[in-house]
Amino acid sequence: MPNALVLSEFRRLLTDGNLGVGTDAAWAVGKERLLRRLKQTSPDIQAQLKLVLAEELAIAESQSLAADAQALLQRAVYAALTPEDWDDIASAAAKAVQLHVAEHLNLPKSA
Repeated sequence: MPNALVLSEFRRLLTDGNLGVGTDAAWAVGKERLLRRLKQTSPDIQAQLKLVLAEELAIAESQSLAADAQALLQRAVYAALTPEDWDDIASAAAKAVQLHVAEHLNLPKSA
C-alpha cells in the first residue's frame, strides 16, 4: 500500500486548503485517521492506489505524477476518510487557529 504517496497527497490537499496555523493540527488528526482507514480500505480504493503506485514506479524520480494519477490519488484520499473524519480534521484546524488568535492577541483563556 503506497501510504507515503497517500499521505503526501493529503498534506498537499491541506496546504492547498490554506489552513494557515491550523495546518499542523489538521495534519496530525488527518494523518492518524487516514492511516487507520488505509488499513481497511475497500477493494476499489486499493485498486486506485495500486494504479498510482505502478505509475510512480514507472516514472523517474525527477518527474511528478501525471494529472490522471494525481486525480486518482486525490479521490482515494477523499474516499478513505469519512465525513466524521473531515469534521474532526476541520475542528482540529479551527481549534488551532482559535488558540493562535487568543495567544497572539493575549486574550484571557476561556473555560
